Amino acid sequence: MLVVGLGVVVLTAVVIGAVAALCVVETAWTPYVLIVALAIVAATVARYGSASGLMLAAVDARVASSDTERHLHDSLERMAALADLPCPRLAIVESETPNAFTAGARKRNAVVVVTTALSRRLDAAELDAVVAHELSHVANRDAGVMTLASIPRTLGATIVGEE
Repeated sequence: MLVVGLGVVVLTAVVIGAVAALCVVETAWTPYVLIVALAIVAATVARYGSASGLMLAAVDARVASSDTERHLHDSLERMAALADLPCPRLAIVESETPNAFTAGARKRNAVVVVTTALSRRLDAAELDAVVAHELSHVANRDAGVMTLASIPRTLGATIVGEE
């Protein structure tokens, strides 16, 4: 995580340095450069803030109520309490592929996503292990780091219109 974070900081510093050099060399471009820079910053903040929503929509996940997925909610609440974490939301993906992942850049808006195939195939102890593993991603802020690491690529794709 430290290497990825450092890489993002270095890349950002290089881009800011290049933009500053452009403003010094071509002072007439300064207002335009500032407008583009502000638009990029606004897009980045908007994308970072809605990262979990984008991820959930991409996999067609639905946030599960505690009534419909009681066994998973119980496991999630129990494991979160043991890990001293706020209990994340639970989302379900209708899929025949057993899988689970975590979305959300911050602990307070994390979502643990579980596919129906995984939920059907595992017993209670195995589901607890999967949920505990996903909570370790929440505790380590892995989704936030990956979101930050993807910002330069996402911005590049947005600028050239490939997204």
